[in-house]
This record gives sequence, structure tokens and C-alpha cells, in this order.
Amino acid sequence: KHAGSTRCEVYRSVARASFSALAMPHMAAPMRLFGKQNVRNVLIKRQAHRTGMLILCSMLTLAAGLEEQACFDTAGDATDSYNESCSFYDELPYICGGVWDDSDFTVSAMCCACGGGQTQSAATTTASTSMEATTTATASAACFDTAGNATDSYNESCLYYDESPYMCGGWFDDSDFTVNAMCCACGGGTQSAATTTASTSMEATTTATASAACFDTAGNATDS
Repeated sequence: KHAGSTRCEVYRSVARASFSALAMPHMAAPMRLFGKQNVRNVLIKRQAHRTGMLILCSMLTLAAGLEEQACFDTAGDATDSYNESCSFYDELPYICGGVWDDSDFTVSAMCCACGGGQTQSAATTTASTSMEATTTATASAACFDTAGNATDSYNESCLYYDESPYMCGGWFDDSDFTVNAMCCACGGGTQSAATTTASTSMEATTTATASAACFDTAGNATDS
């Protein structure tokens, strides 16, 4: 990336030097003879063989920096002395010598293609995470049969009624066994103190907020 950028700058420097020659004293005679516009067109054509490489360099440079920042021209409606805006220099970045700058247009300061303009930092994303805790309490009590070794008239203990709760009518109670009072399966027995079990679950919510800086693009222009 660094080597590519350096090579691009070399191409631009050579091309700008060619166009800056328009301002040199030795160009005065050709411009008077052929006209400044014609000389300008000739120089543009002479640089045409560099166009492909320069445009490629510009595209590679743009692609390399795209993730980091965006650039915006700041010329507004201002144009150079030939009524060309920054879009003209976007297509022909190798003529960024500033030869056609005028009172309200400075290509090197206002046009991104020529190293000017205003850069805007890429949008930054800020993530915030909030945690919400939910606690669920569950109360439970244990039941214990109270018959001990006592059995019903058929020598069945509470274990029998645990397996056959539909027999809880008390038909086989005897003097030391009352199924509905002694067996948990039939609504008897004794209850232990209730125990409470608490479980806590955490839920994370992440909110992403994208923001970008804003820059005015009026440059030096003012209202009426």
C-alpha cells in the first residue's frame, strides 16, 4: 500500500509539473500564438498516456482509505477560471497544478482529487450492554407418612397406597391404622416446613449506536 501510494504521488507530481509549466515565461509566446485554451488542450492530450495509470492509482488510493475516512469537496458552486468544478479534476487528477485557480477557487484546498476537500471520519459504532436479572422463587414442602409399622386389615402399609392412591377410601382401616390420617398419598401424614429455592437468570441486551462527524462544505463561501 505504501509503495503504491508513493508511485501514485510520483505520477501526479510529474503531471502537475507539466501543467504548471503553463505559468512559466517560456510558455507565454505559444499561448499568445495558439491561445491559452488550445495550449491547455494540447497538454491534456500529451498527458493522456498517463491517464490510465493515474486513474488506477486514484481508485486504489480511494479503496485503501475508504474504511478510514470519506472526503467531500468544499468548493460548493465555485469553479476555476474555465468554469470547471471539482468534478472536472476528479476525472483528470493529473492537472491539479492550480494553474486555473481564481479568486474563489483553489483546487488544492477545495477538491479531494487534488488533496483538498474535507475529510469525514468513518462512522463509529458504540455498543452498550445492560444486564437484567430475574429471580424466581419456588416454595416446596415434604410430606412424611406417620403410620410407622402399623398396617391396615390386610397388612398393607402406606407404601401400598402410594402405588394405589385410588384405594384411599379407608375401607381397610383397623384399630391402629387410619389411611386418610397417616398416609401422604391419601391426604394424611405430616408436612415439613416449606423450603424456598431461588434461581436467578441474567439477560443481556446490547444496543449499538452508529455516529459520524459532520463537516460544513461551504469552504470560504458566504451568503449575500
